[in-house]
Amino acid sequence: MKVEDLKYETKLEVLVLIEQNNIPEAVSIVHSELKCGLRVAKEIVDSLRNQFK
Repeated sequence: MKVEDLKYETKLEVLVLIEQNNIPEAVSIVHSELKCGLRVAKEIVDSLRNQFK
């Protein structure tokens, strides 16, 4: 699982949440969208956060 596996709309939603500093909600969305573990979802969110800092 990686950032590229997210749909465009989901990625935008997650980026907005990251901008609002709502990391738990962003992780939750990635977790439910990709049906992956929380650790993987957190890594994906961290990757997105680092790309757009």
